Amino acid sequence: MPVQFANPSLLWLLSLIAIPVIIHLFNFRRFKKIDFTNVKYLKELKDQTQSQSRLKHLLVLISRILAIAFLVLAFSQPFIPKNKSAASGGQAVVSLFIDNSFSMKGLSSEGNLLDEAKTKAREVANAFPASAQFQLLTNNFAGEQQRLMGKEELLDNIDKIRVSPVSKTAKEVFTRQRDALNSNSSLNKTAFWFSDFQKNFLSDVLPADTTIKLNAALLNASETGNIYIDSCWLSSPVIQRNTPVELSIKIKNTGNKDDVDVPLKFTINDAQKAATTLRVTANSEAIAKINFTVSQSGWQNAMVTVDDNPITFDDSYYFSFKLADKINLYHIGRGQNIFIKKLLTENPLISYTYSGESGVDFSNLTKSNAVILSDLKEVPTGMSDELAKFVSRGGTLIVFPDTLINPSGYLALTAKTQTDNFISLIGSKDKIGKIDFDNDLFSNMFDKIQENMNLPDIISHYSLTSTVRSNREVLLRLQSGDPFLNRYKNGKGYVYIFAAAAQPSSSAFVTHALFVPVLFKAVLQSIPSLQSSFTIGSKDFVSFPYPLSTEEVLHLVNTKLNTDLIPEARSSQGETSLFIPDLTDAGFYRLTNKKDSL
Repeated sequence: MPVQFANPSLLWLLSLIAIPVIIHLFNFRRFKKIDFTNVKYLKELKDQTQSQSRLKHLLVLISRILAIAFLVLAFSQPFIPKNKSAASGGQAVVSLFIDNSFSMKGLSSEGNLLDEAKTKAREVANAFPASAQFQLLTNNFAGEQQRLMGKEELLDNIDKIRVSPVSKTAKEVFTRQRDALNSNSSLNKTAFWFSDFQKNFLSDVLPADTTIKLNAALLNASETGNIYIDSCWLSSPVIQRNTPVELSIKIKNTGNKDDVDVPLKFTINDAQKAATTLRVTANSEAIAKINFTVSQSGWQNAMVTVDDNPITFDDSYYFSFKLADKINLYHIGRGQNIFIKKLLTENPLISYTYSGESGVDFSNLTKSNAVILSDLKEVPTGMSDELAKFVSRGGTLIVFPDTLINPSGYLALTAKTQTDNFISLIGSKDKIGKIDFDNDLFSNMFDKIQENMNLPDIISHYSLTSTVRSNREVLLRLQSGDPFLNRYKNGKGYVYIFAAAAQPSSSAFVTHALFVPVLFKAVLQSIPSLQSSFTIGSKDFVSFPYPLSTEEVLHLVNTKLNTDLIPEARSSQGETSLFIPDLTDAGFYRLTNKKDSL
């Protein structure tokens, strides 16, 4: 099979071989005459060195000729073409993948990376005959991208490609291309990739397929540095009206240049709350803190923005939070405990409902955020079952035992909620000796912590089982070392167990200043904390306590973008799981059932 050359015009340079030949034929070496007294001993030496010199000169000549020849051939790029009859295999089928992820908004010497990819894709398409069939694939993986099309339709669709928040891996892309190419019986199958090849794109190993020729075109951005908002978080899980709250904002700089003053702006409901600048050095991160208050109730649409051209898709971070509504609290007791009732009924933030132990309405559990049990000698098995379900769904259960409980009276409840059980009543006096100030229950509760704090005396208390539990936190501990208040994580909710009754005859805790903030904070934290933001393209889902009826349809609405989507929703045991669909634009999306904002 004849050899062909990619640059045959360079073969004329082989004529340069004549130069070392001429040098060899016309030996330009100059001889130096040396007078010598007696030469009869030099003849034998002269004959010997002359033959060696001829061989040496011949080898030098051959080396020079080969060096010039190989250099010329290297630049001419010789190749052996494949057998046309074997390669054609019928009509050409070509798959073009154009990476349209956010990173393709970067700029190169030729402009926008996505525009450069589209230009190169057109050039590849025009290099094939008009009879060729094409697949056009982007990160969107739309259904229409799985079919083959003609050249004219391909060129029209290339013009319509826009940047998308969705990104795929190389394995996913190649699998899609292989499925489309194998739908045609042609043996002439070729795939092209036009991408900047981010690390997440090359995270998987490609499946082996020798029937497809894969060609990759790397597009490099001239400036890869980027300043973006990594995350935001609030200092408190529960935000109250006109109460100061701190917002932390993490900014990252992936470039090699120090950016001294990054402008930062914070808005709530389109009203600017703060503006500042933040210094972020090269290849590092920094955290800005902003304090603010909110005066209006309901959902708050918050946005943090930075100014970082030309990569601007990640310069805005959207998140939402809701000011605390009325907390639904259900109190079940042998009698109305005046200390608990007085504290909770006079608080405008709490909707208080009481039932005696014989008149419990379990339907209230689905409407309540927190349940308090007080002064009960025992908890029946049926009530234990319902309370365990309530906690696993995200509710908060607070337990004050009776001054004298029945043996094994709480065993069913503590077993189902995976908490410690009451063992025996200890009548010796004690005192609260240690507070876990690092726990979130006590955050912002004290202006100043003193070593000799006046803590309440305990007249009698119950000892609790000492089983090793990873879900247990001892919040208050007696001087004797026994726990007085434990918190347990169970499912999505929490259980608080006090070791003494909420009566002055058992302890001075209910009349002490510590009683009010501890109980109120435990109730306040019962409000479910929903995820404040989601990443588009990450297939997130959110669960929230809302019983969805069979005929009810939920909508995701963005009024600014004029978008109305129906997400997939599943309801089970009074809770709804919402699967976030593929969104293309960041912003605020309101979940509604066409009557109420959920």
